[in-house]
Amino acid sequence: MKSRLFVVAGIVVIIIGAVFALQGFGVIEGSAMSNSHTFEVVGPLVALAGLVLAALGLRRRGPAALPDVAFGGAPLVAGLVRPADVHNLDGQVAGRSEHLIRHGGPAQQA
Repeated sequence: MKSRLFVVAGIVVIIIGAVFALQGFGVIEGSAMSNSHTFEVVGPLVALAGLVLAALGLRRRGPAALPDVAFGGAPLVAGLVRPADVHNLDGQVAGRSEHLIRHGGPAQQA
């Protein structure tokens, strides 16, 4: 919800900055801001601030943004290797199939 608000606010600020810039450059006439050097500078800066605001709203956060998170030195790769799969004395991570074979999982049917 908060990220959508940032994106919408960013888009509004971008539009306001674009209008300021166009008035400053004299493309949109009929106001005190037309052909004003101040708004030639302020307009693009405001639009840039809106772009940053929208980018913050679109930025992904949390574990979904970092799928390969290390936990206790053992990598969590797509949920196949968990910290519980560390069985070797030298600290190596046993693969999921090795874990199933070693502990009589579905791989041992006979």
